[in-house]
Amino acid sequence: MYQIETKSKRKPNGGRRMLVTGGAGFIGAHLVEHLLAHFPAAHIRVIDSLTYAADISRLTKSLRSGRVHFAYGCVTDAEFISSAMRGMDMVFHLAAESHVSHSFLAPGLFDNSNRHGTEVVMQGALKAGVGLVVHVSTDEVYGTRFAPATEDAPLTPSSPYSVSKAAAEEEAARARGAGLDVRIVRPSNIVGTGQHAEKLLPKFLGLCLSGQPFQLEGNGFQQRTFLPVGDLCQAVTTVAREGARNGTYNICGRETKTVREVAAMIAEKCRRPLEFLHIEDRPVNDQAYAMNSDRLAALGWRQEGSLSEEIDKMIALHPLSQSTVANSLVPQDRFLERHALDVKFHMPHRAQGEQSFLAQAMSGQRFSGGGAQTEKAERELEKLTGAHKVWLTHSCTGAMEIAALALDLAPDDEVIVPAFTFCATATAFARTGARLVFCDIDPATMMMDADDLKRRITERTAAVAVVHYGGAAADIERISVLCASRGIHLIEDAAQAVGVRLNGRALGTFGLFGAVSFHDTKVIHCGQGGALLVKSADPALLSRIECIMNKGTDYARMRAGLADFYEWSGPGSSFRPTEYQASVLRAQLQDLDQVIATRKKLADRYAELLGKFTAPFKMLKQGRGVRSNYHIIGLMLDSERAAAELLEHLAARKINAQRHYAPLNISPEAKRRGESGSCPNAEAGWRRLVRLPIHTSMTVAEVERVAGAVLDWAVASAPSVKALA
Repeated sequence: MYQIETKSKRKPNGGRRMLVTGGAGFIGAHLVEHLLAHFPAAHIRVIDSLTYAADISRLTKSLRSGRVHFAYGCVTDAEFISSAMRGMDMVFHLAAESHVSHSFLAPGLFDNSNRHGTEVVMQGALKAGVGLVVHVSTDEVYGTRFAPATEDAPLTPSSPYSVSKAAAEEEAARARGAGLDVRIVRPSNIVGTGQHAEKLLPKFLGLCLSGQPFQLEGNGFQQRTFLPVGDLCQAVTTVAREGARNGTYNICGRETKTVREVAAMIAEKCRRPLEFLHIEDRPVNDQAYAMNSDRLAALGWRQEGSLSEEIDKMIALHPLSQSTVANSLVPQDRFLERHALDVKFHMPHRAQGEQSFLAQAMSGQRFSGGGAQTEKAERELEKLTGAHKVWLTHSCTGAMEIAALALDLAPDDEVIVPAFTFCATATAFARTGARLVFCDIDPATMMMDADDLKRRITERTAAVAVVHYGGAAADIERISVLCASRGIHLIEDAAQAVGVRLNGRALGTFGLFGAVSFHDTKVIHCGQGGALLVKSADPALLSRIECIMNKGTDYARMRAGLADFYEWSGPGSSFRPTEYQASVLRAQLQDLDQVIATRKKLADRYAELLGKFTAPFKMLKQGRGVRSNYHIIGLMLDSERAAAELLEHLAARKINAQRHYAPLNISPEAKRRGESGSCPNAEAGWRRLVRLPIHTSMTVAEVERVAGAVLDWAVASAPSVKALA
């Protein structure tokens, strides 16, 4: 519900403090320059979340004026918008997702950015007492119109994009009812220099200059009305200065052409042949957007530019136009370097209680492992997982090595491990002298294939090490039954599975041993650490592990008063973390539920935007009965080449996505040991896997930026890509 907290006494036409949302976009950047020129005393705040279609370099000249200030943030972030609105006299709201083809793939993204973003902007303007908001809508809210639509014509939007823009106008109408002066403009198809390559003119120009045919969606006879961006800016400022309170204005260009006619104009200007390539049409493609803009003309606005002139400017500045390659380079400065924000793949979580727990550790009398902080962390992990006994270790690798030593494996014993895993899963057993057997994986989950495992079991199989990947669960219930029926020890490498449950049971407690990681690449961490989970009360086994933990001695007996001294009594090593690490882990464990909830929110947004595709990728699934910790957001691409192209596309947009490890069976060490074997699913799957960023420092807006870039690539690389119904 909209409410006014303060009422502004400032007059909008005299306003000199302006906010432009989406100001790093094509239209926004032109508008900022126009406002600087026509409001000489104005100070302008520009906000943008720098999604794929934005480019802060468009603002280089404006930023150097000293009267423009940039803030990174998203219009759906109410706290950010509330802060950005403070002290503003006038707001120009342009921030929006605008690629119509994308909207059919991700309607939720468009609703969130366009409708909900407008709701947040209007609420923020009301609370801040802003005098005037100019909301930029689109002619597409009218749907197909051959007869000119006046501003009072009904809105009949036909695409998810136009539906979201019509819904945004409803949010504006509600704000009007609460007392805010909101003036809506509905422009024709805007054209001009600096437009993103996905739009009609720059796309056609790029195809033409590179010698490719013009791509036509459908028959190409759709009519579009074109408006130069400079004329739009003039219309917007005219409405701001002269428009009626809560007025709505069409901004209709004077040139209407079919898509084919636009291609012919470009081909003629570039002196290239007119060739067409017909591609699949979008689900709905409006045929015309005719409007009447007499209401705006009555304010004194007239179009001055032309479509032909804008095409000439775009050709002159295009990188493929040999006459001005040098002039097309955009100068950079220190401001741009400071604001070239990457989306980081991972950032370690910082728990609120770390300083307090560290202070406890520092006030103690023992700083090496095994003190009060270690014991408390171990008890907390036992409560969390339901394991009979937990030992804190310096790493998950160490926990796996303890399990391998405790099994007392012989050189003739075989241990089956999945081919797709980190090398520590294998090295823990290789050091005992046991022979490694690599098992293939299910490409849908990247985890051990139970059917392939069954085929690889022999009389020599002593143990199976199953890996839970990415916050999901392997086919552990089936695998545990398979191992139990043959008397085979089961070890779970649950490095990525802290907090993950399958049908209510913690991963790492289905087998005899489980190993988890608290490395800072995991959902919670202590810098570097791990834990061994033991699902057994066997005194002999527990005593053997205690000996291993105590560097191969019976120190535990002496500590319990059962012996006067301790001595070397078996295998072992130094596996304990320090008390400092244990104290940090305790703070992180307190945050675990919050961490998982935050990652779930981000993962759900990814799934909403990317989770229903037939091509060219599929998201890795969590599986039934799994409560995930959302450690990984994985995409399985259709081909190795597609994965490489997507990674390159994301990197160019400063999004840090990554591959993962190569299968162990094709590694140099496996070949040296004579244990390579064939695992075709692992060998093909790892090259097609792309992992997207996710961490607790990430925002939903950044998820949308990443997803938008993925969608941008998907549409460009596979025009026929479709979302599932």
